[in-house]
Amino acid sequence: MIRETQAPDADYAALAEHFNDREVAELTIATAQMNTWNRIGVGLKLPVQAARLQGSGLIQPMP
Repeated sequence: MIRETQAPDADYAALAEHFNDREVAELTIATAQMNTWNRIGVGLKLPVQAARLQGSGLIQPMP
């Protein structure tokens, strides 16, 4: 688990090459928020609404 191993400094260095401190914080919050919503959805057994997602242009239908 991350609390036992910590995130490697090399990972932070790689981020710093592309993002400033504020952007890293914003990416962290966005990732945590998506993770939270996914965990809630799984816990409540919410169905995936693929048809709605396909119409949004976010995903492409599989051939």
